[in-house]
Amino acid sequence: MNLNKLQPAWNQFKVANSLIDIHETEILSALEPKKSVLSHYTTKVVQNIFAYSFLILTLNGGCSI
Repeated sequence: MNLNKLQPAWNQFKVANSLIDIHETEILSALEPKKSVLSHYTTKVVQNIFAYSFLILTLNGGCSI
């Protein structure tokens, strides 16, 4: 009997059954710090945009409105 065609399926079955059970709370706790990093990054980008705009307006001789 030739079982070579079943080898990839057997390897996938072994990998799937060897994975550790992870609960939803553990997954959420691992993802939670990334939200604070993203909000910090967004805050820095907004601050830089305002600083750049202020510098452009002041270095060009003021607001021409």
